[in-house]
Amino acid sequence: GEERTDLVLELARLRLEQARDLPRLQREEVWRNSAMELDGALDQTPPLPRRVLIESARALLATEPAQDACWRARVAPWDATLRETARERNREAASRLRKLIDELSPKGGQAPTEASPAGLGLAQRRTLSAELRCRLAEGLAAVAELAPVGDPTRAATVSEALKWAKPIAESDDALDSVSRA
Repeated sequence: GEERTDLVLELARLRLEQARDLPRLQREEVWRNSAMELDGALDQTPPLPRRVLIESARALLATEPAQDACWRARVAPWDATLRETARERNREAASRLRKLIDELSPKGGQAPTEASPAGLGLAQRRTLSAELRCRLAEGLAAVAELAPVGDPTRAATVSEALKWAKPIAESDDALDSVSRA
């Protein structure tokens, strides 16, 4: 139950830390293995306690290869394949993050205002929601940066990034918790 959830989350965290110091191909293998472990935990019956934390770890894991792809696309701006890979990985990560933020913040994407049935207190939900919003806004800003100047999708993407970041800026406690992370 709870111990299994904690072990899965700690293993995912350790793998992410390890991956940051590895060459690209090894990093991608670590990300794949971690994703398979988290997906396996999400598929368990009965569901593990605090499932939302495992879903969050999986969503945040998807941002790692997306950020890496954006960095590689910025280093080689002439490579259209790298730009498209970065956009695709960010679309996947953004989709996971949006879904989870909506689950944590059911009132039109606003910050959580009450405890959740998922076993998380209000403070935990607010902190988690702020972290997810921050990563989503960062990813959208990175995608916008890759779009050519004057491209209408660039402005729309920046606008969406600001929309997701706004509740963080308006909430002192959420912003403080993200800045400490």
